[in-house]
Amino acid sequence: MELIVLPLALLLTCALGMPQQNESGSTTSTTSPAASSSASANATTARTGSGAHPGPAPVVCYYSAWANSRPHPANYGIKDVSGDLCTHVNFAYAGVNPQTWELKSEVPEFERNRDLFKNFTAIKTQYPQLKTLLSVGGWQHETGIFSQMVASADRRALFIESVLLWMKEYNLDGVDMAWRFPGVSYRGGSPRDKENYASLIRELAGAFQGKDLLLTVVVPVADEFLDPGYDVAEISKYVDWINAQAYDLRGTWNGVTDVHTPLFPRSIDLGSQATLNVKDGLARIVSLGAPKSKVVMGIAFFGRGFTLLDPQQHGLHALINRDVPPHAGPFVRSSEIFAYYEICLNLKGNWKREFDDEGKCPYVYYRDQWIGYDDAVSIQHKIDFLLQEGYRGVYVFNNDLDDFRGFCGEPNILLKTIKNGLTEKNELDARLNQKE
Repeated sequence: MELIVLPLALLLTCALGMPQQNESGSTTSTTSPAASSSASANATTARTGSGAHPGPAPVVCYYSAWANSRPHPANYGIKDVSGDLCTHVNFAYAGVNPQTWELKSEVPEFERNRDLFKNFTAIKTQYPQLKTLLSVGGWQHETGIFSQMVASADRRALFIESVLLWMKEYNLDGVDMAWRFPGVSYRGGSPRDKENYASLIRELAGAFQGKDLLLTVVVPVADEFLDPGYDVAEISKYVDWINAQAYDLRGTWNGVTDVHTPLFPRSIDLGSQATLNVKDGLARIVSLGAPKSKVVMGIAFFGRGFTLLDPQQHGLHALINRDVPPHAGPFVRSSEIFAYYEICLNLKGNWKREFDDEGKCPYVYYRDQWIGYDDAVSIQHKIDFLLQEGYRGVYVFNNDLDDFRGFCGEPNILLKTIKNGLTEKNELDARLNQKE
């Protein structure tokens, strides 16, 4: 992939972060309605994979189709997916049609032209070893619709039947359930979501039995979302692995600056935040019944921004000005999240980088702007931790936020750091499997 040299004006724009429009979009449609009883017939079939050496560590990438609408040269299309660095690619997102309880795409152009899904899965022609999955849910999808769907066995059957149809029609290799967040009332959840969601996962696994389809689920590590909606012990029986959302642990809602993906506990963290980190979050999921060999660590390729109340106070836990949103980046065009490539371009300007030695995460600042994020150094710390603790692998959110064009140097530096770091684990597991 060739390096792209940006003009000076654009570099200055990245460094200063001029605000632009945010990206969004959703739509609705239907597929052919059909109920199925095949799911419940095999509903008690559990999945294996809790052994010590379950196979190569997955590197799961998320493909967001709306990333292709970003300004050139940061537009990211299917051809930009690094099939040599990812083992699995999840399409984000599909949702649930509240009229039919079947799947619908949350990406407008894909809902209008379903054949575009075939373009997505066609990447396997170039990378035959790659697996493509459909991720169902996401923050933008209404929790209340999911809650209504899982509350009824008949509605679950309609949903599962449509999943099977999509798998066959679009040559998909599985489903990643990414409901955010069951059981959370202000998101439209119900107290029964926890039990009902586990039923859906169990029935999906039954429907997938014998079809060589993967089933994964996104589970948050923050207790406020984890406890109300996820029966981890039950879910882990039926999925190939759990994608542990170990990011978005801090934000402007805290009132102070902070990195959102601290790896370890820190002396500045008090009360409930004392265990709100990657290490304790993954341990919490294991304590609830998931084997480490089914826990995949989530790593974010984006940073979270803040506006400082006093530019002279720019360390961790500095007071922020909640009334003034951060300047939006020039490509992602969000005042909340910033692509890694937007951040590294900032560092080509006048921004300064510091590193949180306790939490093992960097942050950058310039005047009254502040961003906490992950880079190759902090990600290497996370990979070292994963290898030491014996967790399954990594998922990244999203790979289109890596420096995939090589704006700042080597393209896909974050993804390459992960892939190279996990090579050691894969080689060791292969040797151990040969001996057994």
